[in-house]
Amino acid sequence: MKTMIVMKNNINNLGMTLRKATGRAIRYIFLLPKKATKRMPLLSLMQNNIAINSKLKVKSNIQLIAYSLLLLITANNTNAQSSLDEYLKIAAENNTELKAKYIEYQIALEDINGVGSLPDLNLSFGYFVSPVETRVGPQQFKLSATQMFPWFGTLSSKEDVSTKKAEAKFKAFENYRNSLFYNVRSSYYKLYEWQENVAFKNELLIDLELLRKLVLTKYKTGGRMSDVLLLDIKIEEAKMQKNSTLDKKTSIESAFTQWLNPRESIVINIPYTLKAQEFILVGIVDSLIANNLLLNQKDLEIEASNLQVKVANKSALPQIGFGLDYVNVGERTDVSNLTDNGRDVLMPMATITIPIFNSRKSADKKIAQLNVLKIQSEREQLEFTLKSALENAIFNYNDAIRKEELAKKQLQLAKQTRSLLVNEYSTGKADIQELISIYQQILDYKFAHSKAVTERNTTVAYLYNLVNRS
Repeated sequence: MKTMIVMKNNINNLGMTLRKATGRAIRYIFLLPKKATKRMPLLSLMQNNIAINSKLKVKSNIQLIAYSLLLLITANNTNAQSSLDEYLKIAAENNTELKAKYIEYQIALEDINGVGSLPDLNLSFGYFVSPVETRVGPQQFKLSATQMFPWFGTLSSKEDVSTKKAEAKFKAFENYRNSLFYNVRSSYYKLYEWQENVAFKNELLIDLELLRKLVLTKYKTGGRMSDVLLLDIKIEEAKMQKNSTLDKKTSIESAFTQWLNPRESIVINIPYTLKAQEFILVGIVDSLIANNLLLNQKDLEIEASNLQVKVANKSALPQIGFGLDYVNVGERTDVSNLTDNGRDVLMPMATITIPIFNSRKSADKKIAQLNVLKIQSEREQLEFTLKSALENAIFNYNDAIRKEELAKKQLQLAKQTRSLLVNEYSTGKADIQELISIYQQILDYKFAHSKAVTERNTTVAYLYNLVNRS
C-alpha cells in the first residue's frame, strides 16, 4: 500500500511561515512595546518614513490573528508528547522485525515444554512364525512396552536451560523494541529540526523584505541603488535555500515512516516548539551495568551455558527403563485337564543403560564449558563498549546544553546588534553588507539553537535506551 504522509506544518505551509514570522512581522510593523517583543522593532527606526495611521488601520485584525495562532501553538505543544507516544505505539504494533523478535521468544517458550518431557514410549510386537511350545501351550505372539527415564534431575536441568534461553530471547526482544523507540524519537526530532529550518528561513525572507523597504526609503532620499540590488541578491539566495530545504521533506519523512511501517495513511504532527529533555546522570554507570538489556541478555546466556554443563554431566549418567511384556499362549489340545492350559504370560521388565562409549557426552560437556568462556568474553567486551558509548553520550549531552546556552546568548546579542546597525544604516554610519551579515548570523544562531535542542533530546533518548528507561 502506498503510504501517503501529510506533514501538518503549522496549518499547512502557510502556518509554517506565520508561526514565528507573523508574530515578528506584527511587532515590526505595529510597534509593539519592547518588553513584549524582546527585540527592538525594525520599523520603529523608520518612524519618519511610515505613517502611524497606516499602522493603526489594520492593527486590531492582525493582533486577533496572532492571538489565534498563539492558542494553536499552545494546543500543539500540549499534544506534542502524546503525538510521539502514538507514533511509538504504531511502531511497536507494525514493525515486522520487532514481531519476528517476539516470535523467537514464543518459540523459545515452547521449547521449555519439549525438553522437559520424557522420551517416547517404546512399543514392540512379535509374532511367532513357528510357535514356541511350552508346558501350558504354544506361544503365538508377544507385545512389549518400555519407558526410559533419564537420570534424576536431568529433565529439570534441561528445562532450566531452556527457561534461561527464553528469558534471553525476551531481553533481545525488549532491546530491539527500545532501539526501535530510539530510532523513532531520533527521526521525530529530525523532522522538528527540518520544520524549524523552514520556519527560520521564512522569517529571514520576511525580515529581508522589511529591510528592503527601509533601503528603498533611504534610496529615495539620496541613498545608493547598489544597496537595493545587493539586498535583492541576498533575498534570491534566501529563497533558493528555503526551497532546497523544502525539497528535503520527502526523504526526512521516509526516514521517519520506515520505523512506523503504518498500514494506512497517517498524519504526522510535529510540535511548534520542542522542550529540551533533562536527564539525571548520577549513578548512571551502575544503572547501565544493572539494567542494560544487552548485558542482561549475556548474563542469562551465561547462566544457560552453566546449566548446560550440568545437563552434559547428567546425560553421561545411566538411564533407567521400566516395561511390561505380554505373551499370548494358545491352549494345548493333546492333553486334557492341564492346569493353567493356555495361560498368557505377563512379565514386568527393568532396564538400565551403561554409558561405556561416552565420548559424545564428554564432547558435549567440553563444548558447554567453552561456550561459557566465550559468552563471558563477549560480555566483558560488550560492557567495555557500552561504557565507552555511555561516556560519549554524556559528553554529547553536556555539550548540547553548552551549545544551546551559547546559541541563546549569541542570538540575543545578534538581535541587539541588528537593531543598532539598522539605526546606524538609517543615519549613514553602517553599510548594507554589515546589515546583510548580521541577518545571516541571526539565522545561523537560530539554526544552532534548534540543532542543539535536537541533539540534546536525541542524546537523552539514546541514554534511555542504554539504561533501559522509557
